[in-house]
Amino acid sequence: MAIEPIYLWDLAGEIGPQPWRTKPTEPDRLWATLLTAKASDAWPAMRELLHRPEAGVKLFQTKIKKAGPVEKLDAAAIARLIRQLDDDDAGERDRASAALGKVARRIEAELRKARETTTSAEARRRLDRLLKTTEGVDPEEVRVIRAVEVIERIASREAKTLLREYADGDEAALLTREARAVLKRMR
Repeated sequence: MAIEPIYLWDLAGEIGPQPWRTKPTEPDRLWATLLTAKASDAWPAMRELLHRPEAGVKLFQTKIKKAGPVEKLDAAAIARLIRQLDDDDAGERDRASAALGKVARRIEAELRKARETTTSAEARRRLDRLLKTTEGVDPEEVRVIRAVEVIERIASREAKTLLREYADGDEAALLTREARAVLKRMR
């Protein structure tokens, strides 16, 4: 019977160089790296924060605050802004586009419905532009998710306290939902 090799892959990236042991990365640079689109680019920063838990918790305490109340959207106001995308006054159209752009991700369904029903080429063009902003993932949301993942994996008393603080935010906020999910898993 022949002895076969066993292959092990370091999926968590725990083996290999650990440059932060001799020269830690500046916290602001780690914070900026968490914003990158590619997970493979963000992972080294996450890994460093995991290996420097006090620095990680301190960074997140200073950079991420508990989510305050999320502004409730008035359906009538949204409908009015959508109608203003076809206003005779270009300034009104621009103001409506800007206002809708601030909440486009939260009203994507309404924007799509308006896009399907509008007969105005101007409104359709503006709605297309607004809908384009909702494509993909918001980098700030990705950074929040990555930060909560790091805090979860640190799992120190300070990290759990920070998660409880985040979980106490507005329930409509991504940070609050993510922190609550982590705390539920940690039970």
